[in-house]
Amino acid sequence: MIKKSGLLDNRYYKMFLLCICDTFSLLVSIFLAMGLRFDFNIPNNYFVNSYSYFIIDLFILGVIFGMFRLYSSMWKYASVKEMVRVFLGCFFFEAITFIYKLAFVIELPRSYFVIQLIVLYLLTAGFRFSYRIVRLVANSLETK
Repeated sequence: MIKKSGLLDNRYYKMFLLCICDTFSLLVSIFLAMGLRFDFNIPNNYFVNSYSYFIIDLFILGVIFGMFRLYSSMWKYASVKEMVRVFLGCFFFEAITFIYKLAFVIELPRSYFVIQLIVLYLLTAGFRFSYRIVRLVANSLETK
């Protein structure tokens, strides 16, 4: 029996998609954390401070998620173990960004980091779990 090789089966394509999803998740989590903290009436200095360091934050996120193997595990079978790894990755990302922003006197409210942790976790886990759903649907369509 010959197995069809589709785009969803390409490991590098899946890793690329996860990186795109993580970038989007980080952008949205920054905006929602600020928005929820200030009822979407964000003071300009906080808005600038939250997005000015996006590239550094994205690099830290990639390194931390790589350390927690969130790009090597493609969620073929979503389990509690993967959800814990996503939470720990998000938690350590927030801890490191909190420390470096505190050290460099980047003014942001403390509650921003807690809200961002929650939003980032929900988005990251949601994207990874949705991958499993897409794969399930794609496999069921192939068998028909």
